[in-house]
Amino acid sequence: MVGKLGPPLRYIAEKYRPDSVFQIGCGTGGYLQYLKSVGSQEIFGVDGLPTEATFLSTDEYQKVDFQAPIDLKKTFDLVVCIEAGEHLEPETTGVALDSIARHAKELILFSMAKPNQPENGHISCLPMSEILELWAQRGWAPDLSDTLGLRSLSTVSWLRRDIMVLKRSQAKDELPTVALQEIDAMQYDWHRQISGIRMNPFQENLPEGFVSYPNQKTHF
Repeated sequence: MVGKLGPPLRYIAEKYRPDSVFQIGCGTGGYLQYLKSVGSQEIFGVDGLPTEATFLSTDEYQKVDFQAPIDLKKTFDLVVCIEAGEHLEPETTGVALDSIARHAKELILFSMAKPNQPENGHISCLPMSEILELWAQRGWAPDLSDTLGLRSLSTVSWLRRDIMVLKRSQAKDELPTVALQEIDAMQYDWHRQISGIRMNPFQENLPEGFVSYPNQKTHF
């Protein structure tokens, strides 16, 4: 898992240097271990696995059902939730987003599968417009520059489509929302990729003739 997100995580780590990181849906903890290796002093993750099935120590991990509210009574410099929300029951999406927001100081790294996105266990996929509206209701908005930067560095197709950086916002700038919704409305050709370590961007062998967004143009 670390290699799939290596370049985008490195971008976030080098730009924001988060001292503390919390991940909801951390799996085996690979992302958190990577962030720790590049400078984060405090990491903590939650998921449904037993501690011994992760790379994390008992003081870095807690087994939870994150369809229920989570409250660790503290906040973190960076909160991460990558491709987890689509595996939750639809009625618990808001609960999970509340748990993410509750623990974030100023920065969230988030992605969630879109309708018709392949892979197993996708029972709660939402279009970008609904995801952004749910975050806006909680006082968070996408940073367009960081979001597009991370997508360009991502070597896995679903992260190139889904990942975004969220920041606290009271501004009325509609450009980030409009731009991401316009991208989301484009035809997108998914392609399967073999699992493996990808520590550098732009080195993935795509299918011959593959174009992510065929015959599309943006207007923002």
